[in-house]
Amino acid sequence: MSNKESDFSTDSAWEEWGRRDPYFGVITHPKFRLADMNEQSRREFFDSGVAHVDYLMRTIRQYVDPAFVPKRVWTSDVVLDGRSFHSPRLPSRLLESTFP
Repeated sequence: MSNKESDFSTDSAWEEWGRRDPYFGVITHPKFRLADMNEQSRREFFDSGVAHVDYLMRTIRQYVDPAFVPKRVWTSDVVLDGRSFHSPRLPSRLLESTFP
């Protein structure tokens, strides 16, 4: 019996979700199944990410530091369905890829 650690790696599992059903792998709702995606559900998917970042920023400013402005934001290039996505709410000078 061969012992393959990568078979049990969460990285491998996420990579498989990314190949098989990327939107559903992030938000497990049937409307985000790749086979059922349309422009409206795609927009809703990305809008939910923007809403989440807005919520986090409001929470930080309310409970931690009212003047908080991130100096750096780590992000990877997000490419789904041949499209590249970046946060429309953060200045591009703050975006720094985690991958060279």
